[in-house]
Amino acid sequence: MTAVRRPRHLLVPVSVVAALILLPVAWPQNTVGGPSANTVASFSSARARPGQDRIEALAHRAAVRLAQAAATGPAAASPAASPSAVRRSPRAASRSRVRRPNPPSRTNAFAPGWQQRWGAQALALITYPWRDLGWQISFHPARRGVLALAFRNGRRITVFVRANQSIPHLAFTVAHEIGHAVDFTHGSSDRRAQWKRLRGIDPDLRWTGCRGCSDLATPAGDFAEVFATWQVGPVDYRSQLAKRPTAGEMRTLSSLFGPA
Repeated sequence: MTAVRRPRHLLVPVSVVAALILLPVAWPQNTVGGPSANTVASFSSARARPGQDRIEALAHRAAVRLAQAAATGPAAASPAASPSAVRRSPRAASRSRVRRPNPPSRTNAFAPGWQQRWGAQALALITYPWRDLGWQISFHPARRGVLALAFRNGRRITVFVRANQSIPHLAFTVAHEIGHAVDFTHGSSDRRAQWKRLRGIDPDLRWTGCRGCSDLATPAGDFAEVFATWQVGPVDYRSQLAKRPTAGEMRTLSSLFGPA
């Protein structure tokens, strides 16, 4: 096969193209030593020419890095660059929490055993003598989809503490479960029928729901929600059967929270 001899005049346009490729790299400098904003913007928005994709991509990345380096100088500080706007890894976030001042109740909040400490603070907001019921309460790491469980047979309450809970919200959850303990201990068919009548709940509606299901649409859940509101206040009232009771209604309902 005869070798094909290529015309020499094709070398001229190739050299011209090479010069055009390298030309955008020599951008003007701004006052902080990086590419000007207009240069970076025009470079990033330019349509790539055939054969130059890789070179222009590299040049664009370099321009962006220089622009970012210039923007992080002392003269260019902005609220968007403040630590509060930075997304941190869990390890970095824990270090930043130690450096920032915390409220007294949350100092070293996530040190080992923090669930129990938060639980103790939540229990301090509850005045009902729940220990007289003979129940035990324990606090554990968060569990998906469940805030707390009350076990009638074992007479125990298990609370799953979430890091985004406030102490009042945690106290409301604990008080809700104590409400179940009160109902299990002092409740009777007559008292439950009286509760339904006072709350305007269908007398034929079953007191409890399915095992392990949410109880917010059951009379038992309504009882627990009202009890928690009575103890902690309307922090997280979510009964689906009746509105939050008024102060006058609460005085009548609270008579059903003690021994018969």
